Amino acid sequence: MVDTSTNPEALVINTILMDDSKSPTKSVDVAATVNEAIRIVTPVWPLQSIVAVNPFWNLREKGFYETLSQLSSVFGQSLFLPLEVFVKKYEAGLIEQEDIERAMASLNRLGHRFEGDFARFLRESNESTAKELSFSSYSDFVSRWDNLPLSSQVVDQVAKYCASYFDQGQAPFGLRTGRARLYEEWRSLIGIDSSMDYLGYPRDSDFLNSLPADPIAAIGELSKRLEVNSELSLQLYVMKCCHRLMGWCSHIQWHHWQESLGLSHNHRGTKIEDVVAMFMTYECWAKSTLSELDGVWREEHKKQMTTFSHKSAQLDHNYVLLSIWQRANEWAYQRQVARKLVSKDKSVVAAPAKASAQMIFCIDVRSEIIRRKIEAEASEVTTHGFAGFFGVTLDINHLQKESSSYRCPVLLTPKLKIQEGASVSSRSKFQGSRSFSKFLGGLKQGLVSSFAYVEFFGMLSGAKILKRALNWGARAEKLFKVKFDDSSEVALLADFEVQVATATFALTHLGIRDFSPVVVLCGHGSVTTNNAFGSSLDCGACGGHPGDLNARVLCRILNDKKVRDELLKRGQFTIPEDTRFVAAIHETVTDQILILEAEQLPAAAKTILKKITGPLAKASASAQKERALITNSAFVPGQDRVCNWSEVRPEWALAGNACFIVAPRSRTSKSTFQGRSFLHDYDFTADEGMKTLELIMTAPMVVTNWINMQYYASSTAMGTFGSGDKVLHNMVGRMGVTEGNSGDLRIGLPFQSVHSGDKLVHDPLRLSVFIEAPEAEVEKIVERHAVVQQLADNQWLHLFLIDRTSGKVSYRSGARKYEAVL
Repeated sequence: MVDTSTNPEALVINTILMDDSKSPTKSVDVAATVNEAIRIVTPVWPLQSIVAVNPFWNLREKGFYETLSQLSSVFGQSLFLPLEVFVKKYEAGLIEQEDIERAMASLNRLGHRFEGDFARFLRESNESTAKELSFSSYSDFVSRWDNLPLSSQVVDQVAKYCASYFDQGQAPFGLRTGRARLYEEWRSLIGIDSSMDYLGYPRDSDFLNSLPADPIAAIGELSKRLEVNSELSLQLYVMKCCHRLMGWCSHIQWHHWQESLGLSHNHRGTKIEDVVAMFMTYECWAKSTLSELDGVWREEHKKQMTTFSHKSAQLDHNYVLLSIWQRANEWAYQRQVARKLVSKDKSVVAAPAKASAQMIFCIDVRSEIIRRKIEAEASEVTTHGFAGFFGVTLDINHLQKESSSYRCPVLLTPKLKIQEGASVSSRSKFQGSRSFSKFLGGLKQGLVSSFAYVEFFGMLSGAKILKRALNWGARAEKLFKVKFDDSSEVALLADFEVQVATATFALTHLGIRDFSPVVVLCGHGSVTTNNAFGSSLDCGACGGHPGDLNARVLCRILNDKKVRDELLKRGQFTIPEDTRFVAAIHETVTDQILILEAEQLPAAAKTILKKITGPLAKASASAQKERALITNSAFVPGQDRVCNWSEVRPEWALAGNACFIVAPRSRTSKSTFQGRSFLHDYDFTADEGMKTLELIMTAPMVVTNWINMQYYASSTAMGTFGSGDKVLHNMVGRMGVTEGNSGDLRIGLPFQSVHSGDKLVHDPLRLSVFIEAPEAEVEKIVERHAVVQQLADNQWLHLFLIDRTSGKVSYRSGARKYEAVL
């Protein structure tokens, strides 16, 4: 993980640093400069366990507006929606004049002043012609100046070594046997790699042999060859290198994140500077061949450094316009939410009557709709919102898989180890299936057998594809059973004290004290076919996996009489003898509720569940229809989308997410939030010492910020933070994709996850967090935790308070400063 404790101001593009022409001999601390520049890179998880990540996480101690305007200029790609999009929203009445004027006032307080009234703002928004800056590395310059594809060629050369080095078994040959870091492995091979020669750039053996063994030292030497001689120019240059190879740099950061948590990793000492040094080496290699362009490059680079040292007033003004529109768009939405939450009826916080069943869902925005539908169809059921891993951090060793999985938020280290096996009758079947899959995989990858494989198995594959295209309903049920296999054995590798501690933590923060006869822990997961990004539709709180095992494990613990007796003995919780905890899954493509281990339940629990089976089915069908109405898409049965191997949009997942409400369910139960809100049940009057509130603000609130900002970045900057078109994806190393047959590893969400083909489905708003709790307690938590303070004070999310007595909603405009919303 990148150290973010150093001075953040080093990233700011300002006029203090001198440009290359004025200080060509100034000594530059290469290591420190590189360390600052690579902070634009955030870890990205592999396809097997995709979780949403705030791509600006390492820059959170800087302001939202400054960071996005600066990165936009370096990348040459705006990180805001275009001005014309905002203007159209205003003309359609989606943004009002009041929102814009309020946004102007907010930005003025932050130092982003607009000198003029509303009429002038609207006129300038329509007339603005400011063009995006774009910092150019040497290969970018050549591609633009001499119409050569050098920029993409350099990316391809670096990417092929990265793919081979980090391969997880997809490639028959790779750099998996060596123990050296990437730069060292590459340096040992570059002398015999003829790729650049074939591209028209003959090798300079003396140059390649003289490359320093340390990548930082190499960057220093290479920057001299590229005539990048000042601190600012080197910093921008390294940032551009990271931008061009953002995918592989992010993958390297993931390995370091895993290492920081004490989890498995495979970077072997590789750091981002390895990739930067490789990128710059290929550029210098090409530069030695294109010496006739040296003078032009020198002048072009000097010119761009002057521009970046003294950014144009026109462009700065354009970003003020964009920032105001962004904030106005958010105010328009926040007013709508505040109206739904405001209530003068104090009975809004009254506790509901005891129900025959309580269903606990993940706070995922997809739960908002299904919870509302269940409450409407089944009056004897109450629903509750809690993080989908249910407080159980699992390290799972699978029998049917070669690697273990971590089912918990990626900010945490798993503490509870379990061994998942199979029933005695299924164990031999699993082992046989696994062996056969390995055999087929070997045939596909073999240099000779790969050709014969098509001849031998082509007809069988055709029959298999035809079978998949028929009888989808029955096939969907089979797929559910495979993914959420509740027949598998789960062995807890944890002593009794750990189990009691797990139960205590979950029940403490769940907030339920009066238990119904049946308490359903309903995790969620998504079943799709032929979907490389399938894990992105699963539970982020479970590390990009479904929540079935977390629910099953916690139910086993809470149903254990010894655990219950110990909790009672310690005076912590009294669970009625007839209360049964039941594991379930909310399958989010079909909205079906699947009860797990149903055959093992006692008769009384089965009777209650049988009674609500019909209402749950009606709720699922109603939820499906509402989702189609929200996105204005044709209604396709979820059963069909589960099985359709050509479906690029099996579900919209968290598209549209915009707010996080931390309050009693009675505050939100009468309102519709259109599947855009994370809902966490919370009653501060039952929270001793505000420990649960502190946990919510330091864990779920941070995770929801990650989700929200990933959707933001994937919608506004698809080229950098989006993974492109699913139809063009090719798997790389079993951990990621490229768009096409080469190029950088793509990160973020696919185009189809945020765009319908006609328009953006996700409206990129920053997360609005509404908390029903005393102001003084919220401020104490903000002040105690630097991360929370950075997110709130630097505008990476918006914080609102709901006053229980008056029902009024206030916006936190600064430290201990609040203003009424309505």
